[in-house]
Amino acid sequence: AAYQGTQYGYACGAYAASDVIDKFSYTSDGNATDVGNLTIARGISQGNSSSTYGHVSGGRGGSTYYNTIDRFPFASDTNASDWGDLTDVIAYGTGCSDVDYGYTVGGRNASIYVDVIQRFQFSSNAGASDVGDLTANRQAMTGHSDQGNSYGFVAGGETGPPWAELNIIERFAFASSSNSSDVGDLIAANSNQFRNWSIGPNSSSYGFTIGGNPNSINNIQRFAFASSANATDWADLSTGNYGQAGSSSETNGYAAGGAVTNTTIEKFPFASQTNATDIGNLSVNRGYTEGNQY
Repeated sequence: AAYQGTQYGYACGAYAASDVIDKFSYTSDGNATDVGNLTIARGISQGNSSSTYGHVSGGRGGSTYYNTIDRFPFASDTNASDWGDLTDVIAYGTGCSDVDYGYTVGGRNASIYVDVIQRFQFSSNAGASDVGDLTANRQAMTGHSDQGNSYGFVAGGETGPPWAELNIIERFAFASSSNSSDVGDLIAANSNQFRNWSIGPNSSSYGFTIGGNPNSINNIQRFAFASSANATDWADLSTGNYGQAGSSSETNGYAAGGAVTNTTIEKFPFASQTNATDIGNLSVNRGYTEGNQY
């Protein structure tokens, strides 16, 4: 996840080893178009957005895990290029974005869950470095970027072994190499208490978690960046889903594709408790895809 876009949202790759980069408009509702390809067909990647490029880090294609950082330009519809490497092969993590750096947080390599917070510079292809740790090894969580106050947020997910789903919301500082801290919880209500495979758009003041597992959750939760507080139930998707590409305009959150609906693009407003609506379709079916915004 990145801060907010004004023109386009993107959905990149998929678990079924897709290399497609789809683009859809924030200014008018409609279907996405295929505008390029990743360097490697893969999904379950971590996403970051600078002001000029989308970045897709790590991921998994079939049984192979990757450490590749791809980037593609927003200004033209073209293929991605290799922009460096993560510190390890990582999939199932999440992304946060500062003005100058992209962060890949948590996830797992080919054998274990990890707690590493790593970052890479948008302007350099020198690769990522380890800058801190989460409170626990975890994967399948949401990432949120509070660029106004220079913090990254991570919510939900799962940890193991032993395997357990999480409801924790934690925060780490962009300005320093430091570990994250626990600042709140997702809602505690039946199966919505814990979630993984959800996505995390954000406004300038709030983070939103959309859908997730278990049981293909349809609710949209919201939590404030400015206070250490728990999330609240904000609205609903049109149907339960998980593994979508999440992205954010200045006024709306978007969820594209997913393990359940596959091609649907939904949006919901940040300013009101209004349920999401179906506004179009991706160019191909895809689940566990990755989102960017421009």
